[in-house]
Amino acid sequence: MSTCSRSRTGSLRGEGGEKFFFLVFFSVFLFCLFSGFFFFFSLFRSLTLFFSSSSLSPKSREPLWVHALEGGLPELGGLIVATPEAATLTGDERRNQLVCYISKHDPEEGSVALILNRPATAALGDLLGWGLRFGRGGAEDEGEGEKDEAPSTSSSVEAAFGDSPVYLGGFFSPARISAQPLTLLHGIPNLPGATEVVPGGGVFSGGVAAAAASVVSGSQPETRCRLFAGALVWPPGGLRAEVEAGVWYAAASSRAVVLKPCLGLPVPLWRECLALMGGEYAKAARRRGG
Repeated sequence: MSTCSRSRTGSLRGEGGEKFFFLVFFSVFLFCLFSGFFFFFSLFRSLTLFFSSSSLSPKSREPLWVHALEGGLPELGGLIVATPEAATLTGDERRNQLVCYISKHDPEEGSVALILNRPATAALGDLLGWGLRFGRGGAEDEGEGEKDEAPSTSSSVEAAFGDSPVYLGGFFSPARISAQPLTLLHGIPNLPGATEVVPGGGVFSGGVAAAAASVVSGSQPETRCRLFAGALVWPPGGLRAEVEAGVWYAAASSRAVVLKPCLGLPVPLWRECLALMGGEYAKAARRRGG
C-alpha cells in the first residue's frame, strides 16, 4: 500500500475516532445536564414543600412561650393550666391535664375560659347537623345585636369549616351539645364583627361570617381558626379561688400556643406548656409523665 493510501486511512480513522469521542462527550454532557436539572428541580420542590409545611408555616414560626404570671393570679387573655393535683382537689377527673384560655375575666361578671386541648370526635359539619350554632346560648360572637346566623351565613360556615375539628370548650353531656355556645377564635385581624380579646394579643373572637368568607375565598387558611363548643364559667371570684386553692397555674402565653391545633401532637399541650414554663412546673410534668 502506498504512503498516500496509508495516510488517508489513518486520517479517516482519526476522524472516526474524533466523532466517536465527540458523541461520547456530548452524550455525557446531556446526561449531566438533564441529571442536574432534575436534581435541582427536585431539590427546589422539596425545599418548597419543606418551608410551606406546618413546622415552618408563618403561624408556627411565631414564638411558642408560656410563663407563670407574677402573683399567680389569672388574667384576661391568659392561660390556666391544671396542676397535677387538680383532679384530686376537685374530685373531678375531667380537670386532669387541662389547658384553658381565659376569654372573659371581670371582677363583677365572672370568668369564662375555653378548654384548648379537648377535641371532639366529630367535625363542625356533623355538629351543625345536630343543631349547634353560633350566637346561641350566650355565645360570644358576631358583633352587636346578632343572634343565630342567617341561612346564608350557615352555609358559608359549613363550606369553610365543615371539616374542621371542634374542641369541647366546657363540660356538658353529648345530649346538650346543641344548647352550647359555639365560639370562634382566630388570628385574623380587621375582620368585621371580630373583637381582639386583649388589645395587642393577636387573638380574636367572633367575626364568623367574615372569617368563613376569607377561608372560602382562599385569602386565609382554615388552620388560623379554632372552634369551641361550650365553655367553663365561674361566678365573680370563682376562678381566682380555684387558682389560690391549687387547682390551676395562671400563665401568660404567645398566641401561637392558643391557636395551636391539638390533634396528634407529639407532646401533649399540657406537658408542653409546663415544660415551657420551666423550673418546678417542668419537673411536675415529668413526674406525671404527661
